[in-house]
Amino acid sequence: MIYLDYASTSLLRPEVLEAYERLLKGCIGNPSNSNHLGLELEDKLNKARKEILKLLGLNNHHVTFTSGATEANNLAIFGFARRNKKRGNVIITSRIEHSSITNPIKVLTEEGFVMKCFETKDYGYDYDSLFRLLSDDVLLLSLTEVNNETGLIFDYEMIRKIKQLYPHLIIHLDITQAIGHLEPHSYQDCDFLTFSLHKLGGPTGSGILIKRNRLQLQPLIYGGGQEDEMRSGTINTVAHLLYPFAIKLMFDDYQRDSNELLKELDKKLKDSEEIVINTKLSNSANHILNFSLRHKKSSILFEALNQEAIYLSTKSSCASRHQLRSNVVYELTKNEIFASNSLRVSLGHATTKTDIDSFTKALKRLLETIKE
Repeated sequence: MIYLDYASTSLLRPEVLEAYERLLKGCIGNPSNSNHLGLELEDKLNKARKEILKLLGLNNHHVTFTSGATEANNLAIFGFARRNKKRGNVIITSRIEHSSITNPIKVLTEEGFVMKCFETKDYGYDYDSLFRLLSDDVLLLSLTEVNNETGLIFDYEMIRKIKQLYPHLIIHLDITQAIGHLEPHSYQDCDFLTFSLHKLGGPTGSGILIKRNRLQLQPLIYGGGQEDEMRSGTINTVAHLLYPFAIKLMFDDYQRDSNELLKELDKKLKDSEEIVINTKLSNSANHILNFSLRHKKSSILFEALNQEAIYLSTKSSCASRHQLRSNVVYELTKNEIFASNSLRVSLGHATTKTDIDSFTKALKRLLETIKE
């Protein structure tokens, strides 16, 4: 098997699996319970929260555990907008955001909120377009730091600049694809951060919403009032406790990764006249490369690669079974053919040079056999 789909979900890291199994044996009880077992687990979770905040350079924020980044994004967007609608009704995002950002905002437009999208330009963000939309009346700016389909980076310096110009503007940043793939930095300028464990080499079913302390949210899930009444339900204790360890491993990976594998892949793919690259390495993270076929069907190539146990994605996994084209690729290229025939390769902790060589050889061979 050649696994090149880490942006969908990472292979479970052996070190994280070992820690997970150890915690499973040692974590007994429910952290919401007031008995000694519950209080001990609650103390462990609170220590994990503090360590997560320290790793991300935050000192006046709070961690709320969720089931994943999608729930965290929904809680940040719905929760803040509905609780604070008297402050304004304009929500800004880009045209290429993850569906767990754009779809909640679209739902909010049915409740009287206004969605404004800034543009892309030259395979990147049009920051001038964004700044033209900003004003003191904007309620929320919601973005991803690294695009999950092409790896495009939203320059964090722009967030610092926006916060200087509009200190009361609330900023939500999804960093799911950023941790371990960008140089670690402080996120102190952000009011909300969201990400998930399974993109960090951990198991699925665990996400995080980090919010600035002073901000109030309307919960999405009601019940026993867990997570400071922000997210009711018995939490996934063992998985949540893995975050500090998993984040540290990802940060260590970044220090060792010189981006050579992605550069080699980029070079090999550019040798084919059939392939057009939709990712610019100069403004993208170190693990994602998106490309399109000029004349042949990517769906046929995708299935042929599957038959050879080579696994990648056609689009975002959250949308690939429902959309005929990649909206992200279309917005970047303005080309329907490229948007309908794109593939995403994403690398991770277990990817090797042999994987890249084997994939590119199989790709070349299969392209020669697929009819236009």
